[in-house]
Amino acid sequence: MRGRGEPGHASQPHTRNAILPLSKALTRLIETPLPLHVTKTARAHVEALAQHVNHGLSNTLYELFDPATHDAAMAALPLAEPVKRRFSAAFHNTATPTILRAGAKINVIPAEAEADVDCRILPGTTLPALEGEVRAVVGSEVEVEFGPIFPALAADPDSPLFEMIRQVIAERAEGAVVVPGLITGGTDAKRVGPLGIKVYGFVPMRYEGPSMTGLAHNHNERVSTANLGFGVQTLYEVVRRFCSQ
Repeated sequence: MRGRGEPGHASQPHTRNAILPLSKALTRLIETPLPLHVTKTARAHVEALAQHVNHGLSNTLYELFDPATHDAAMAALPLAEPVKRRFSAAFHNTATPTILRAGAKINVIPAEAEADVDCRILPGTTLPALEGEVRAVVGSEVEVEFGPIFPALAADPDSPLFEMIRQVIAERAEGAVVVPGLITGGTDAKRVGPLGIKVYGFVPMRYEGPSMTGLAHNHNERVSTANLGFGVQTLYEVVRRFCSQ
């Protein structure tokens, strides 16, 4: 994303600074979610969760499907903020500014200011559709260019492998329920999915309290040795049993 303006000496400020249109566009992009999309996987995820909670919370979950009630329902969910952010990202394409570039010397007003924006798309989203959503938020004062976009993938949970995952989890984590869901981060599935390989983002971990949420790419990112051991052993058992069928 790029803003353009009029260069000049920093001792003589003016409002045509290239940073101004870019900063306005980025503010809108940070503060405004892109439109709601209820994908097949997201719907299956919510419906599965709704079967295992009380009636009131179940109704709140179903309200996530309606643009008129989505925001209020998300705010009402009894989840930690990092969990809500991850949950919300499964219902929206996302565009997050991460890198800024402007100016070469402190005493020169830049003629150009740029920002790199990390976009993650939901299954079924095309590049033109994403561009339209972003442009509707940032306005027309900045230039928007898109690099390569990898299509988002979703694997059908109706398969022998998914059933094997259910069986192993039922044995290793009593009372746990396996439900389909979307991973909002990038994985190697974008490389092997086009080859016809079905990929599940199955990362088995036990919940260890609020301190373990929101750690990805954050300060003190970590995983406990107990959870590492649980995950490795669970994955090993899934692969061992599935390959011996």
